[in-house]
Amino acid sequence: MGTFAIQFAKKLGAEVYVTASPNHKEFLKDVGADGVIDYHQSHAFDNFKKVDALLDLIGGRVLSQSYQLVKEGGRLLTTNGMPDQKMADKYGIIAMFSNLRVENEILAKIANYVAVGQIKTFVTKQFNFTLEQVKQALALSEQGHVSGKIVINF
Repeated sequence: MGTFAIQFAKKLGAEVYVTASPNHKEFLKDVGADGVIDYHQSHAFDNFKKVDALLDLIGGRVLSQSYQLVKEGGRLLTTNGMPDQKMADKYGIIAMFSNLRVENEILAKIANYVAVGQIKTFVTKQFNFTLEQVKQALALSEQGHVSGKIVINF
């Protein structure tokens, strides 16, 4: 989801900053991120300029740190947990939850971008549809910190 979001935002002309661990920095810059912030650093956001819009795909601690990063009047959209309305009010922002159900028109636009190579997919590893390989795929997914998609071939 994150790599698609980066590329789609860039396609719309946005300046894109992402949070990630240092070992993903080069990959995310190659995908199109203008900047990568190491979320392991305790003061990672201290000198960060505020943004008009923020998409949180992580939730938890990352979401709770995100409110302060949005300009007054800006928007925060999270896919992982309900936003804290008191925090949104404190910073004068609009915070929303979405399961990111994609409308047909947007999905068609994304599919076209993928078809013509303007948005790329990134596959980390492919597995066959056997019990053992599905277990391996799940174990890899549960480790987290996977760059790209895990594919199970039927």
